[in-house]
Amino acid sequence: MKDEEEEKDDEEDTEEEEEDQESEEKTEEKEEMKDSEVDKEDLKIYYQNCNGFRTKCEEFKSNCDDRDYDFICFNNTWLKGGINIGEHLLRDYEVYRKDRDLNKWGGVIIAVRKKQVHCRKKNRP
Repeated sequence: MKDEEEEKDDEEDTEEEEEDQESEEKTEEKEEMKDSEVDKEDLKIYYQNCNGFRTKCEEFKSNCDDRDYDFICFNNTWLKGGINIGEHLLRDYEVYRKDRDLNKWGGVIIAVRKKQVHCRKKNRP
């Protein structure tokens, strides 16, 4: 029969082995992610607080057409459901839109260049 010290040593060894295994798994995950990461230096993002999208739509289109943006973000669009902003203006983008409900203010548009969509959700414990 093992004495208490030997049992305690065995438990510590088991804990160390588990920690080593977790560390190895995290290192492997990081290596996998390196292949799919996008260099932040290469991303081009256009952001505008619109204070009304409809009246400035052509101005925004002009600003965005001149450059090759990966993400285009607008807030305070002041749009309501049923108003078509002409998604064709952003035809190379996947457009996500959340309109205001009852408020006069608010609303968001996020457009992601179709070639740019390389996201994956990482499950964390």
